[in-house]
Amino acid sequence: MTESTLNTEAYENALFDLSRFLFSAILVRDAADDELWSQRVQTLEHNGLLSFLLPSPFKAAPIEVDESRLEDARYRRHLVRKLKAPRPGKHVSVRVAIKRDELSNAAYLADICKLLAYKWVSKLLPDTDWTEKLLLLKQDERILTRALDTMRMHQSDGKRVAQLVMRLTAEEILDGNTRMQEIVSSMKAESARVVADVSARIAQMNSGVLAEATAAIARITADAGRQCDAYLEVIRRDAEAARARTDKVLSECAPDPDPEASWRRAMEARERERKLANRRGNRLWCAFFLVIFGVLALHAEFGGFRAIDYLIEVAERLLAAG
Repeated sequence: MTESTLNTEAYENALFDLSRFLFSAILVRDAADDELWSQRVQTLEHNGLLSFLLPSPFKAAPIEVDESRLEDARYRRHLVRKLKAPRPGKHVSVRVAIKRDELSNAAYLADICKLLAYKWVSKLLPDTDWTEKLLLLKQDERILTRALDTMRMHQSDGKRVAQLVMRLTAEEILDGNTRMQEIVSSMKAESARVVADVSARIAQMNSGVLAEATAAIARITADAGRQCDAYLEVIRRDAEAARARTDKVLSECAPDPDPEASWRRAMEARERERKLANRRGNRLWCAFFLVIFGVLALHAEFGGFRAIDYLIEVAERLLAAG
């Protein structure tokens, strides 16, 4: 056994003992409160610390093949069905249920913490260098609690836990440093002053912008109100005209309370229209016959002399005398 192997085994044992001690403290602490215990069980499940993959106790029976019957189609189909049938796997997943009431038993608590520490160490060791491994030995109850609360199964590895150790350790150092506290306080005071100054300037700028915006909105609102009033007036007139047309149509289509009187009025109106049409036709015929009679009279001969010739002669005399 080489020195490197001895160092690796010593480190793993130290990390295992540390994790077992930390899990024991966390379980005893959270078991005293219902809400904390429920949250702790959930975080352990989320980080995969309660699930274990064990060899399956169920062994599949070997499939015997009769080579002399392989020429038989029915036997081959039977053999195919047996090959396709589900068979137990090599491993089974087992979930550990922590009994809260039995944590007061030191032996039970030790066994549970050994399981949790084994699973936690197996998650932290792969793909970590010696610097990160040394940081993992700096874990304490607060760091392990933060890791369980903030990480999930795909996140809880050695690199992230080592980074968490460095971050929380740095925060603790800074919180305990008086000079750093003075610097932080002065930065907070200066930032508060700057924020107050900027807020005052922004408020002053906002007041002017708000006044201009208010005036512009008032002008736009007034203009929009006038346009809306004009549109409403047009709509009102159109509605009144439409209402008048509708009332006229309804009055014309309304049923007459006295159908017989209405029928008589319709007959009288039809008779008046017929007489008026006959009168216009008679006038046209009279005018036609008068024109025909005038033409015939003008061209008729009386004693070898036509009336139209006499009229032409009289017209020529009048023109000559004029």
